Amino acid sequence: MAGEIPFELEHLIGLSTKSTESYVVHPVEKSKVVYSVGSTLVFGDLKDPHNQTLLSSHDSPITTIRVAPKGSRIFTAESATGGQRKLIVWDWTSRKQIAQLAGLQGEVLSASFSPDDRFLVAGDEKGMLCVWDLQTLHVCAYVRFDRPCENVCWGLVGELRRMPSYTFATCSASSVKVHLFDYDVRSLQYQISSTHPMAVPSTGLKRHFRGGFITEDGRELIVGTEAGEIIVFNMENRVFRHAINVGANGIVSAVFCNTESDGRVTILAGAGDGRIHRICGRDTVWEVQAQIAMDGAVISIGKCSLTGDGDEYIAATAAGMVYNIDGSLKRRSPLSYAHRTSVTSVAFPSDSMRSERCVTGSADGLVRVWDLSDYSIKCTCRVRMRGVAGPVEIGAVKAVVFLEDANQIVAAYGSGSIVVFDASSGDEIFKVHPSHLRFLHFLLSFNVIMQIPEAHRNGATTLCCTDSFLVSGGVDGAVRVWTRKSFSFVAQFTDHSRSIERVFTDVAAANLVHSIGADRVMVTYDLSRERKTHTHMLTVGGAFTSGSQRSDHETEIYTAAADGSIGIWDIDIPDIVKHIKASFPVRINDIGVSPNNKFIAAANDNGYITIRESDGLSALANLSAHSASAHALAWSPDGKQLISVSEDSSVAIWNVYEI
Repeated sequence: MAGEIPFELEHLIGLSTKSTESYVVHPVEKSKVVYSVGSTLVFGDLKDPHNQTLLSSHDSPITTIRVAPKGSRIFTAESATGGQRKLIVWDWTSRKQIAQLAGLQGEVLSASFSPDDRFLVAGDEKGMLCVWDLQTLHVCAYVRFDRPCENVCWGLVGELRRMPSYTFATCSASSVKVHLFDYDVRSLQYQISSTHPMAVPSTGLKRHFRGGFITEDGRELIVGTEAGEIIVFNMENRVFRHAINVGANGIVSAVFCNTESDGRVTILAGAGDGRIHRICGRDTVWEVQAQIAMDGAVISIGKCSLTGDGDEYIAATAAGMVYNIDGSLKRRSPLSYAHRTSVTSVAFPSDSMRSERCVTGSADGLVRVWDLSDYSIKCTCRVRMRGVAGPVEIGAVKAVVFLEDANQIVAAYGSGSIVVFDASSGDEIFKVHPSHLRFLHFLLSFNVIMQIPEAHRNGATTLCCTDSFLVSGGVDGAVRVWTRKSFSFVAQFTDHSRSIERVFTDVAAANLVHSIGADRVMVTYDLSRERKTHTHMLTVGGAFTSGSQRSDHETEIYTAAADGSIGIWDIDIPDIVKHIKASFPVRINDIGVSPNNKFIAAANDNGYITIRESDGLSALANLSAHSASAHALAWSPDGKQLISVSEDSSVAIWNVYEI
């Protein structure tokens, strides 16, 4: 809670899906997980989704997460920011940063903790490998490779001497090597004492390696490849033994399961085609025992404990899905959901006071209906076209309207399309799609879909609904009106010279609609008479970006601008009533008045959600959950929650308490 401001983050929905191993199960507390959402590190609980801790020390998206085998520490690495990358070690118990490590300049491709949690080794895209002693936080050893180090993993710890000895293996596109890591009495520190290349077939073994481990008895190194193979090396003799072809689009992740009574080992391997394979064997004899299909490439697999049967796993996919699966691969249960691309819009029902569900739209064209009681997806809406093979290119979702009583969702797309979906099934009910105009007569003759001859050129940007009409705005500066019953064209207004940023209905008069344009002009239309009634123009400051209206007092309208300023307008007064300049010129992407008219929320380009009091516009708090630009926000009809969405693919749910 920010001071005395009654806002508290209830939950952050999201998952970074562009890097592998971005979702990791804790090796000891197997119902706890750590994962990334953009540059935010999230500690979660599989049994209690409300139990989250967010850490925000990174400046760029997190690309690597590793948890020490004993669970005491976490290592995270980020992508570049001006050539500098933060490499951070965290304490699991306190959830605090222990240190920032130095030594690598390139993006970290692989990292691993030693079995006793004492050492950390990591390799980067520039071919550098670095070993840190986590007791002193100093660098123990450097190794430079000809190619980037794509995989690194530790073997057994030798306890025969007073100072333990270690072994770790590294994989690059040109070679696989085993490194002995021992204590040097002359320098009084650990260092790499010797390096031995693995013997490979005479034809060579040039592969890109992804995900791997050394078996618990230390006998074999098992790694996946970009070609879809599982490669087996013998650690004692340091020689290639076998290759198993298992998956299309490469092996993305792999995890050790157990050792069978006959000495064979069982592993799970996740592939880029979305399949998880159960593989069992030893040395040169292996078999694929089972497989199961996931929704999207499998980017992470980890052993967990949810039901207590001892053989269950968590699988995260590039589609933003997290599943609970059993070791025999006979069962999969979805645990959590997330958008995989930037979330661009959000809406609660506009025709009811129910606040249990909301709708979000994303840059990949998906529209999702969320149940806020458990953060599950009730349905996903995709644009499809009969008779046309493959996905339809329709652009990003720019705006959504949720008509819960009518069981409909209306979405505006960057292509200029406006699509109406069934809110229960996700099926299309109606579509306005200008990119398919060349097929119009063909489609209508076969009664494939219904279309309107005109839509917004260069993209639709905003939507709103009255009891009788659907109103849309576009990049072309036009405001168009359609009937809700048949979606037939009613009227068009062209008073704006630039893109329409927001259209919304008047809170007091249902026949009035306000349009806000990037030309700094706000126009009010009377839909019953199909005419313009008022025009307001901003003469100072940046272009309009959004607008909202309060329902009490004089029903003033609040506008947000690209320079971070906020204006207050009275529809009956031509000049602006109040103009608040921003202390720092950060673009406001969306603005909304709370249902009780106490607060103004602004979604900013820096990721913060700024809360102001509605009367004087004095800033009360900056809510922090997003690691990238906050695109949009929406208040629940009962005023008890605020939802914000971001470029980093996250959806933040804020609770609002009475004070």
